[in-house]
Amino acid sequence: MSRITLALPPPYVSCVVGYDPPLGTFFAQVYQRRGARGRIALVRWIGTDFHALPTIEALVTALADVVTLPADVQRQLVQEQQASGFRPNPGTRVLQQWRARRQEEP
Repeated sequence: MSRITLALPPPYVSCVVGYDPPLGTFFAQVYQRRGARGRIALVRWIGTDFHALPTIEALVTALADVVTLPADVQRQLVQEQQASGFRPNPGTRVLQQWRARRQEEP
């Protein structure tokens, strides 16, 4: 799994982006300083499901209101996606089965 951290202007602190081969998706985590003590909190986490953001375009669109991903970061993420591809593991299969059963329940 790749992870690239980008510094962001206020009100945000940083954004971590990457590609997750077992889920076959790009992901992002956005952090913001919160509260009187300036605690850093995760305020957005996208790309947590199978093929949730399968293309770099989907990731860029999902983050458009927070950050513009630089072209070099986009290229690096696409290269990592192409190099690693979709590689499900045993945990991925268990999660797929669990979600399928959960959808069948009334």
